Amino acid sequence: MTHYRKYYRKNTKLKGSYFVINNKDKTGEMFVRALSRAGIRFETVTPPQCKVNEKVAMEFILDDTIKSVVKKGCCYNCNGQ
Repeated sequence: MTHYRKYYRKNTKLKGSYFVINNKDKTGEMFVRALSRAGIRFETVTPPQCKVNEKVAMEFILDDTIKSVVKKGCCYNCNGQ
């Protein structure tokens, strides 16, 4: 069976950080593993400080020529991958 995505997913290894929006003391480092227009896949360096469905803010630097800084909010969803 062939799977098709609605949006292209680019595999990456971009270093960044995150924090839980309602509790900025819950913070950590992460690596962005994949990006698409619809979402982001990331791994935390240490055990995650956030729970499933908690809102987090993240910041990371793209590997483009001008090293663009990306700041995004998202809902943490752990699917075990």
